[in-house]
Amino acid sequence: MKKILIFCSIVLCLQIQYSAAQWVQVGPSNNITFYSLAIKDMVIFAGARFNGVFTSTNNGQNWTQTPMNNQIVYAIAAGSNYVFAGTADAGNGIYITSNYGVNWTGYSVNNQLVNCIGISNSNVFVGTPGGVSRSTNNGQTWVQTSMNIGNVASLLIKDSLIFAGTNAFGVYRSTNYGQNWIQDGLNYLFVSSLAYNGNNIYAGMCGGGIALYLSTNNGVDWNPLGSFDQCVHAIVFFSNNMIIGTQSPGVFISTDNGQNWTQKNEGMGSINILNLLIANEYIFAGSEMNGLWRRPISELIGIKPISFEVPSEYKLSQNYPNPFNPSSTIKFDIPKFSNVKIVIYSTTGQEVFTLVNSRLEPGSYSVEWNASNNPSGVYFYKISATGGAGEFTDVKKMVLLK
Repeated sequence: MKKILIFCSIVLCLQIQYSAAQWVQVGPSNNITFYSLAIKDMVIFAGARFNGVFTSTNNGQNWTQTPMNNQIVYAIAAGSNYVFAGTADAGNGIYITSNYGVNWTGYSVNNQLVNCIGISNSNVFVGTPGGVSRSTNNGQTWVQTSMNIGNVASLLIKDSLIFAGTNAFGVYRSTNYGQNWIQDGLNYLFVSSLAYNGNNIYAGMCGGGIALYLSTNNGVDWNPLGSFDQCVHAIVFFSNNMIIGTQSPGVFISTDNGQNWTQKNEGMGSINILNLLIANEYIFAGSEMNGLWRRPISELIGIKPISFEVPSEYKLSQNYPNPFNPSSTIKFDIPKFSNVKIVIYSTTGQEVFTLVNSRLEPGSYSVEWNASNNPSGVYFYKISATGGAGEFTDVKKMVLLK
């Protein structure tokens, strides 16, 4: 009887722990505004209002303020050898470090403050209130490009294309490193964020009623995405999950390309999220006047830990229920730290959906597949886990009946 009671008590504790999974504040202060986030070589950079740049080498547990005190840092981007910080200081619009923030050197960007930064090989682009400027010598000197219309709030570099989102004139696109620009669309809209995933390009808006637009042809045409109507400051992707940071009420996630959204504010509340960063198995969020937040990315996207008792071997269980409509749960065991990937395939071998793509600690987990947007039929799910010596793979069949 005692053994049974102890076992039940452990299970209860685990359930309480997992139900309480949430965002936690990890920043140097709980009331600082953080405009920007970036990572270089496992070092996380956070740009703050009136507090310069903070760095962390242990996933946000501790932070060090770098010697750029009192600066308003709107943007941070990491290149191959340097980290760039865009500031509200018109005299030194860009600051550069080659030693992870130990020292910074400031340079003028045509006497403009810097809202956003994009890096393409040896070219560095910045968005300013006067348009887009370009540097070919790691930010030491800058040339104003022909894009000199509107306050540029967001930049995106995709292959050889450069997109600039403005605060009133929509999106501009360049195919020749900023020498020439064409207006792509979304005229008279405030494009606060730009991102891409595969061949899809996404534009987040502030104001105008529709907050997200999608282009599938490199910006030639833009279409409203779903019915989401919040101001979107940040867009990131993990596997097939789209995660956005919005203006009060916080963080949302979509697994169907933005058609439907789930709010993921546990522990955070409805606050204004200005930036998102996925790094080192976590997702970080910078907020307005509410500091920095962190959450395991696996937990955010629905990988639920069942137990952290170390299994004796890798195992992929049969999904349940099976057959199912429209959702089914898959359990799996990981005996050591592993890079885990679970992919859904059709009977023809076509990849349908990536359920898991993360590094997980030893334990037992479950993940749910919602097949609302998929037709009835037979599907296969495959796990690939690499950890320590060797790789584990297994495949099982599931049946969707609608």
